[in-house]
Amino acid sequence: MAGRILFTDAQSPAYYARRRSPDEVYVANKPFINQERESYLTALPPEEEAKFQEWVKANNVPFDPSPTADYDMRGFYEGLQSKDPHAKTGINPNDQQLHFGDWWKTPYHESFSAESQFANKEAPNWNEKDQLVTPKGKVLFDEKALNVFRNSGYNPDQ
Repeated sequence: MAGRILFTDAQSPAYYARRRSPDEVYVANKPFINQERESYLTALPPEEEAKFQEWVKANNVPFDPSPTADYDMRGFYEGLQSKDPHAKTGINPNDQQLHFGDWWKTPYHESFSAESQFANKEAPNWNEKDQLVTPKGKVLFDEKALNVFRNSGYNPDQ
């Protein structure tokens, strides 16, 4: 059927229409965490924190300061300053938005992957279709389908 979006049950419009809370995302990702910890966020000394805040503001960096942030942006910043090879950005071809590498994704991120420093060997990997797939072959997240859905105009309330 031309022009019609077909989804698997896990990636149906209803699946994408409902945003999961950080706690729900964490619970879903819990089997893939290498070691649970109180915080997945980097703490910076006061002087570095001030520089970090300036960098965020000057570069319009998306930064969530909450304890359940899905990305350790301070860790990324620290990596950028030390020239860590994981500290790379690029344009995501699926949504044309700035993308920060998976290394600093926390288990609160909807696309938590094996590329995160916090992931274990059972964590899903990205495939060539931009899907996160478990080692057993189960698709947990489909980035292309998500972006098609977000641009479809679908409204679950209509």
